[in-house]
Amino acid sequence: MIMNTRANQGNVLFIILIAIVLFASLTYAVTRTTQTGSNVDTEQNALAVGEVLQYVSSLRTAVAQIIAFQPNFDITTLSFENDLDAGYNNPNCTDGSCKVFDAAGGGLNPHTSPPPGINDGSAYIYSSRNRVEGVGDNSPSGLTTDLILLLPNVTQAACEAFNTSLRLDVSSIPQEEDNTIGTAKYAAGSWPPGGGSYMSFTDDLIVGEKAACFELSSGTYYFYAVIKAN
Repeated sequence: MIMNTRANQGNVLFIILIAIVLFASLTYAVTRTTQTGSNVDTEQNALAVGEVLQYVSSLRTAVAQIIAFQPNFDITTLSFENDLDAGYNNPNCTDGSCKVFDAAGGGLNPHTSPPPGINDGSAYIYSSRNRVEGVGDNSPSGLTTDLILLLPNVTQAACEAFNTSLRLDVSSIPQEEDNTIGTAKYAAGSWPPGGGSYMSFTDDLIVGEKAACFELSSGTYYFYAVIKAN
């Protein structure tokens, strides 16, 4: 009888040990899966951010090419008109030589949709309604603005990835001090216009930076890149 009791106790102990081992294995598997998923998200953000930054570089080159190849180029004729996104028509531009997205001008193919997952799907905005602190005419009351690319409603993770890729020495995402920026499309030769919004930030470490990601209002993040300073 005593031997049977000891045998039963041994069986119970063995079953408990197996259960502990199985639970530990399951916990490890779940942890690895979570870590793998996190690494994949990080890699996807890095790739998406790299794609956007490459597009920024292409835009800057295209605009510089238009200006360099045409002596006495009239900046008010510069056009972002394209067949994919309406609202960028500039009547001052009368041929392809002043168009960023034309073989006779900047020779660039337009991108309207950013990489999937980097934001809520909002299109790029080519705008001339902001003066970026520390770039170009730095006066808050200045009458000229910078020509910039905006990417609205970026995810927080992508915003952090932008600033990391740009090697900005910030411990957190900077905030726009006035919680307001200009998002009107560049059209009708409206650059440089008078007024506009002055983009200033809570973190002085990005003052003068030509590209960065910031928090516009609570939980709303924007990426900007200066294409041509005023």
